[in-house]
Amino acid sequence: MNGAYEHFRSHQPEHRPDRADLRLRPAGADPSIIEDADRAYQQWRDTPVAKRAEVLRTAADIFDSRVDELAAIIGREMGKPHAQGVKEANKVAFTMRWYADNGPGFLEPTELPEAQGAERTYVKHDPWACCWASCRGTSPTTRSPGSRCPT
Repeated sequence: MNGAYEHFRSHQPEHRPDRADLRLRPAGADPSIIEDADRAYQQWRDTPVAKRAEVLRTAADIFDSRVDELAAIIGREMGKPHAQGVKEANKVAFTMRWYADNGPGFLEPTELPEAQGAERTYVKHDPWACCWASCRGTSPTTRSPGSRCPT
């Protein structure tokens, strides 16, 4: 621990020199980050599903148009060969498009066939919280959007 930051050295698996000396904030160092994320989530949650799906499609288009640049970043972050970085960037774009096309249907109410004394019984799917996770050893360039695409 050095001051308010923890230092973390990132290195490449292919015997390349260290990529960076990263300064990581300790948990709880800035509580406003959580508050800011919650405010952004509240705004996103209130955005119509069709608009959220369009944002995913636009992000997929950006990934497609910058696939070589993203593959180079993936190579620097993870030490992957360029061809693997291209495949990973393409996979993320595909995933974003899939959720843009299919995600809105997942949010439709689910009718339950047995109303059990009610005229209608259904499950309503409402977003309820902001969730973020981190996976060490994976590329932030692709893990962030690729695994967190649902609308």
